[in-house]
Amino acid sequence: MRTPSGILHVVDFKTDQIVAAIQ
Repeated sequence: MRTPSGILHVVDFKTDQIVAAIQ
């Protein structure tokens, strides 16, 4: 299953923000 790097980058960025908010 291939994911466009653009979408993958956005998901990774949001995930990083969520992790930062939790910590």
